[in-house]
Amino acid sequence: MTTSTRNQLKSAVHKCIEHFKFHPIRVVGNSRYTNIFHCCTQKTGSQWFKNVLSDPVIFKYTGLRPYRYNEWRNKIDEPIYNDELKELELSKQLYEGKKTPIGIPHNCIGIHFYIGYQTYKLIPKPDKHKAFFILRDPRDIVISWYFSVKHSHSPSELIIKYRQLLNTLPLDDGIIFSIDIIQKSGLFMGQKSWYQDEKIDNNVCILKYEEFAQDNIAFLKKLFDLLNIDIPHDEFDSLVCRHSFKAYAKGRNQNQEDIYSHYRKGTPEDWRNYFNDKTYTYFMKRTGSLITDLGYSE
Repeated sequence: MTTSTRNQLKSAVHKCIEHFKFHPIRVVGNSRYTNIFHCCTQKTGSQWFKNVLSDPVIFKYTGLRPYRYNEWRNKIDEPIYNDELKELELSKQLYEGKKTPIGIPHNCIGIHFYIGYQTYKLIPKPDKHKAFFILRDPRDIVISWYFSVKHSHSPSELIIKYRQLLNTLPLDDGIIFSIDIIQKSGLFMGQKSWYQDEKIDNNVCILKYEEFAQDNIAFLKKLFDLLNIDIPHDEFDSLVCRHSFKAYAKGRNQNQEDIYSHYRKGTPEDWRNYFNDKTYTYFMKRTGSLITDLGYSE
């Protein structure tokens, strides 16, 4: 993704949120939930969900405002995005439930919360709440992370450091480095915590990224049904059009790869194009039974 494109997307989200401040929206439908939580890990379409759930039409038909993960996280700790060890440690704590979190304001949707199930359980919540977690094949997460950090992720001191290293490594070693960083961040354990514990929590539903990638529209309808968000057909169609892959990818369809775009390819099982015996063996050594534990096949 070019700097210009990235800035355009950030500007679009910023305008959605600023719209609430200066252009009051007449709420015509109220959510049955006081809070909704969108929980996930990195590289699961979190920016797309952030944009969709921040769209004013969601507020119009739910009365729920967007409340972003970074705003919540920065109230737990000071921003530390350029300190690798502290960043990885905080990420691990949030994925493994070792940090006591705070609640979010009522009548809000918590957007792209990168947390494990145990952390979610610790968050103070109103009686009427709902959460969904986006699960993705961790092998695809590795490949997505590799290309994002190497080419398209917004630059920070830490990303620049990783990017410089990845650009000196052959593909195999770059993938191995990616596996190691993701493992240290606690992301894999975070995925496992949701998949294991969600089964006993009626307020949580697990949705697979692969279903989203296969059919964005059907997936969004399913999500809105689960969250009891009722949007008229014409406004739903407009919402889908505004947030289609093609709209974000400058006219590209899914399967058409652009390694320099944040919306690189958008298809599942892309790991098969990049893993070989060496990298796959290393992945399995580092993650053990994770693949089958999450319901994916080897």
